[in-house]
Amino acid sequence: MTRRQIIITGILLLIVTGIVSLLILRNSGEEIKKEERNTTVNYVRTAEAVIEDHSIVIKGNGRMLSSRNVVLIAEVPGKLLPGAVVLKSGAGFKAGQLLFGIDDKEMQLKMQSRKSGFLTMLATSLPDLKIDFPESFKTWEAFFQNIDVAKNLPELPEIKDVKGKTYLASKNILGEYYSIKADEELLRRYMVYAPFDGNFIDVFTELGTVVNPGSQIARIIQTGNVEVEVPVSVSETQHINIGDPVTVFVEGESKPVTGKVIRIGQYINPNTQSVDVFIGVEKTAGTKLYNGMYVEVEMNAGELKDVIQVPRRAMIDDRHIYIVKDSLLLSHPVRTILKSENSFYVQGVENGTQIVVEVLSNPVDSMIVTPIPQHD
Repeated sequence: MTRRQIIITGILLLIVTGIVSLLILRNSGEEIKKEERNTTVNYVRTAEAVIEDHSIVIKGNGRMLSSRNVVLIAEVPGKLLPGAVVLKSGAGFKAGQLLFGIDDKEMQLKMQSRKSGFLTMLATSLPDLKIDFPESFKTWEAFFQNIDVAKNLPELPEIKDVKGKTYLASKNILGEYYSIKADEELLRRYMVYAPFDGNFIDVFTELGTVVNPGSQIARIIQTGNVEVEVPVSVSETQHINIGDPVTVFVEGESKPVTGKVIRIGQYINPNTQSVDVFIGVEKTAGTKLYNGMYVEVEMNAGELKDVIQVPRRAMIDDRHIYIVKDSLLLSHPVRTILKSENSFYVQGVENGTQIVVEVLSNPVDSMIVTPIPQHD
């Protein structure tokens, strides 16, 4: 073998050796990567499913409202006069106090004039009554004597026979009597008295103003009796009943006050997309409850039977959760019974099942995982 052949042979050996070395290194790298990939472990936090009964406590926030909120409207015309209380926003009053009046002098004089005319009608009819109906004359005479033009008319005597009724009707005595009684009822509307203990919220008209029928005078609310309006999801209202006990937490008060569900709306509030539930609150001595105050409530709405409590974060959607079975991550269907602020109450999972209780990043159904049990 010549020198040149020896050199060429050496170069070829070096090239072959390099190629073999590169192949060995590549295979080693792939084996290392494969080994690393095979040793990656996916850990998930789980909790054991426990089927049991749970008390239903529905929490919410609401606004306290007076149980009675009334707008006072003038029913008769005249000048607005002061009552026994100040006609100003924030002023308080007691049931039966005169809130305001409307000048009724003209109406009073007209009433007295009509009653005087009625007396004249009776006076001219009494002689005929004495002759034609002697058995009832004394009754009608006493009725005539009891009439005072400054007071309401007394009760009309009982008319026992048809002839007597015909006679009185022909003289228009009955018609005039009931017409005057109607005006007496109208006269009562000139004085407005408080229907309950309360406060003025808004006053729309100043004293001395001439008002007309339909004019708004003021808005009043009842103090002492209050209720709370709480928006509740449609699913939660299915578990709420009239009379359910409620605990109301008032800001600034050391102890909560008690109440109960008094009404459940049969409509969806367009502003909150929920159902309004109304809670009557029992005011206790020393507790300050104000119209418009925001409070927190807890409604005790009975008990759920044979359900599993699952954290909200564990739900894939309203109908599925992840479970771990034989080290495999599986999507599992459930039936949601109730949603609360922090939990779902579901059925459709066997006792002891390992439920995933965390939000997973890029989960794949049937992937291998290692559960980490969480304990309460």
